[in-house]
Amino acid sequence: MIIELQTRAASSSNYEIDGKLDPVLTFTRGQTYVFQRNDAGHAFYVKSALGSGSQGRYDAGVVNNGSADPSLDVSFVVPQNAPDVLYYQCGAHYNMQGKILVTSVEATVAVTSGRKSLTVIANVSGSQLFLENLNETVSGTTHTIEYNGTAYNYAEVNSVITTVVRDGEFTNEFAQEIAEAFPNHAGISYSDAVTLIGQPNMEATLMAIANADGNYFG
Repeated sequence: MIIELQTRAASSSNYEIDGKLDPVLTFTRGQTYVFQRNDAGHAFYVKSALGSGSQGRYDAGVVNNGSADPSLDVSFVVPQNAPDVLYYQCGAHYNMQGKILVTSVEATVAVTSGRKSLTVIANVSGSQLFLENLNETVSGTTHTIEYNGTAYNYAEVNSVITTVVRDGEFTNEFAQEIAEAFPNHAGISYSDAVTLIGQPNMEATLMAIANADGNYFG
């Protein structure tokens, strides 16, 4: 699937992408993105570091990187080894810039757009908490989790959470944790786990599974 991003120069200080000024974008490794441009005179770069002109340009997987011709869309097939953070920036105007968060498939869920119920183990102020029924929203290049009334960008918090259950089933991430900690139960469904362990024991058991390798996260 190709994801198209409507891109224009809102001013000499801002790009407007899909109606938002300088948004933080979340891209998935292996996915193709196309910046469809309406920004004559602005050289559009994908970069690994912000800088003037072409400084910091990131060319891997990018077609027409740095072109100032708006008839040439900039396409980007995100490499599997792309860094976790990239940028888009105008080569002529330093402040026309934004961040690209690069994630793997699990981090961007690879689910249809919409609202999901999510259970995670999260590092909150240095404590590992089991948080159930969080609202997860996926829409276009936006992926957020709502906790305590605040929506967080998934890619920015992914390093301090382990996703456990999504809409009543173990995530791929946690299914791998189960397979490593209890090989005899590899592939078990969430409902079967509840039957086996009992709902009152689920939180403690899942916390123990997440920490079986000595690290709740990753």
